[in-house]
Amino acid sequence: MTKAFLEPMIIKIESEKLIIDAFSEKNLKRIKEHNNTKKTTLKQVHKRVLFVNDLVNGLNHIDSIHTSIDDVCIEEATKRKDDIECHNIKLVNGDDVFSKIAQRLNA
Repeated sequence: MTKAFLEPMIIKIESEKLIIDAFSEKNLKRIKEHNNTKKTTLKQVHKRVLFVNDLVNGLNHIDSIHTSIDDVCIEEATKRKDDIECHNIKLVNGDDVFSKIAQRLNA
């Protein structure tokens, strides 16, 4: 044991009052109330963490959906490119299309 534990402690009167107050029933009740408040706050934080975790997992699911949508778009773009190269479709000038649309709207 250290010397501090073996020798008696000399406490000033002001310090003695602080020590007695620190271990009083009133202070013990205050500490318990504080701990209960902290537990409630921690439960709320835990619920929020679980909610965020669910959101992130949901976003991961959406990423897999986007991947499948991307695959479909790539497949369609490849098919259209092949149709153009094989002359299976007729290409039209975009300016002609927009001018026809403008004529119809102005008529």
